[in-house]
Order: sequence, then structure tokens, then C-alpha cells
Amino acid sequence: LDEDKYSKWGVGYDNKNYDGLYIFRNSETLDFGTNNLELKFKPKFFLQRSLLGKTKSFPKKDTSTFSPKVEQEANLADYFGLSGSFVSDLNDWIYVLEFDINSLNFERFNNALESQTYLTKNLFFDNKNGLESRDLTFFGSYRDKTKNGSLGEIVINNSYGTRYDIIKNRGNKSSQFSLIYGSYRAKSQIKETLINKNRLNVFFKNNISYSIWEPKVSAFIDKTYLYSPNVIRKGIFLDVETIFDFFRYDDNDFKQDMFSVKVGPRIIYGDFKKKFFDYTELSIYPRFKFNRGRSPFTFDQIVDNRVIELVANQQIYGPLTLKFSSEINIEEDFENDRLINPIVDLGINRRAYNFGLYYNFDSEAAGFTFKIHSFKFNGLGEKF
Repeated sequence: LDEDKYSKWGVGYDNKNYDGLYIFRNSETLDFGTNNLELKFKPKFFLQRSLLGKTKSFPKKDTSTFSPKVEQEANLADYFGLSGSFVSDLNDWIYVLEFDINSLNFERFNNALESQTYLTKNLFFDNKNGLESRDLTFFGSYRDKTKNGSLGEIVINNSYGTRYDIIKNRGNKSSQFSLIYGSYRAKSQIKETLINKNRLNVFFKNNISYSIWEPKVSAFIDKTYLYSPNVIRKGIFLDVETIFDFFRYDDNDFKQDMFSVKVGPRIIYGDFKKKFFDYTELSIYPRFKFNRGRSPFTFDQIVDNRVIELVANQQIYGPLTLKFSSEINIEEDFENDRLINPIVDLGINRRAYNFGLYYNFDSEAAGFTFKIHSFKFNGLGEKF
């Protein structure tokens, strides 16, 4: 849930993890000065859980972490939760620890705590000929949640390992190469149990955007731009994404090789200046996966081989926009709901800020986002 990080108090909604409505408070960032240590806390009060006196966010006591969640009585400790982060910068290494606890009931601690930790060092950065960055990261997690298409949200009980990333951005092209080796404990795809496996993952992604039609626009915004911090880059574009993904496990019975291609148009029309329907964005990306092999786990099994990714964003009136995004599974023998991860977002857009309300139908989570534009702006513009 992406909450408002600029206000002290806020309200969120997460039915699966917090049983509905909850209240949170952002603490001040505690800066210890030494080695750039920063600590943040976010206490949470689960309002709907406290009013009902029940919770559906946990499995039964003494059952597996991936057992079905059931309705249970909630006590006073279940009404409160806590999330936070710890960040340290030491000798060009950045350490990050993030955690979330959706109940302070110690009897549920194994199913209430989620945490991720990273130790990262930037090995190379070049901003002369485009942008290139190379990073080395050591990672660890406990009950980290990941989404795997139509299989939904899946919990990785724990993991640790290392990864090396090379990211390049040059004009209308971008690419990412990742080499990841780690140990994972997660649900088996074969039977209802947790298994431990080491996994090597080689990942390569390449993106390119072709301009089919793009009218010339001004380089700078002026006083007529009330709803956008940037000049709208309108036109018709053809976006192409290719992915190679290779998985090797310490059990020779399992491996996966996957090639994915996604090609489709992105249409942006309007200047976002007038009161009615002056901005439309539509992208339709058919995506096809060609894969062989299988995984011993559920969380990384390759699924949804034929999908259409859809994003539609429309100005309704003035600063108000309505956005819908989802994936549509078009496989003939697919038996589940064909809409994957559908999200509706209602936005209020201004040149200086953006405020949005959204609801995710799969995760049953709602929330709001608030973004202030032009922080750390050091470019040049024209006076108006």
C-alpha cells in the first residue's frame, strides 16, 4: 500500500493484511548523524479489526505459514501494528532494513512479521554517454510477498543471497542485466510443504520505443500548464520489450528457460490544458512467453504465456483523471479470472503536485498517493 509519506496522520485500506480500514502515523525521521543513520517508524491502528473484534489475516495457530487464512477472535494486541525502516550509509555501502508487523500479538509473530534487508554498493556510474549503473547487492528476507501473475500473491518464507545488476538508459533504449544467486525456502509446487533450494537466475531485459508520429512541442512549460509539471509528449509510439530469463536449481530435475516478447502501441493525445477530455493515454501490449522446464517452487513458476497488458488514462474534468490498468489472460484453456491485477486510480493533477486514490481488486488494498513535483530541480526554464 503506497501511503501518503508527507502527512503525519493518514487512513488506509487493506482487507487481506489488515482486515480493512486502518489509521497510521508517520514518525519524524530520526537522523543519528554518524554514518548517515536514519530510522523511521509508522505505528498503525487497525480500526475495522478492532470494531469487529475478529481477524481474517492469519492461519490457524501451529499451522504452516502458507495455510489458508481463517476468521479468528482478535484481542487488544491484534488491533495494533508497526512498520518502519533503517538506513545506513557507510563507506559507499548502503544498508537498508524494512519491516512490517500486522499484529503485536506475540502468538502470531511468525505470521505477522515481514522484513527485507539489503546491503548495496554502486560499483560504476557513467552519465556521459547516456546512463549506466552497476550495483552489487546482498539481500535477505523473511516472509517476503511476491506476485506471480494469475497465481496471485505468494509468500517466500525466507531467502538470502547476492545479485549483480547492470542498468543502461540511452535515449529511447534501456536494458538491464542481472545475475542472482540465492537460497530460498518457499512453498513446493509438488506438495503442500516448504522446501529449501538454491537458485541461479540470469536475467536480461531490453526496451526500445519507436516514434511513429510525434508533433513538435515547446521545450518548456508556460503559464497555460495548470495540470502538468511537464510539456506533454504526445504522439503514437511503438514499444518493444524482450526478456530472457534462465533459472537453475541445485536439484537437476528442475530448470526453467524463458523468452518473452511484448510489442504494442502507446498513444498520447491532448495537451492537458483545457477543462474537458484534453488528455488521453492508451497502451495495449500483447505479451507472449516461450518457456520450457518447471520450477520446484510456486512463486517463480512461469505462468500466463499469452497476455494483453492494458493501461488507459483519461482526463475527465480539469485536474481530475481516471486510470485503469490490468493484464488480460487470453489463453484458451485458462480457467481463472482473466483480469490479472486490475487497478483503478482516480487522480487530481496540478503543476506542483499530484494526489491519487486507488484500489487494487486482486489484493483488496486501497490507498492514496501524494507526489510533490520539482524537488531537487536544477535545470533551466523560461520565466512566465
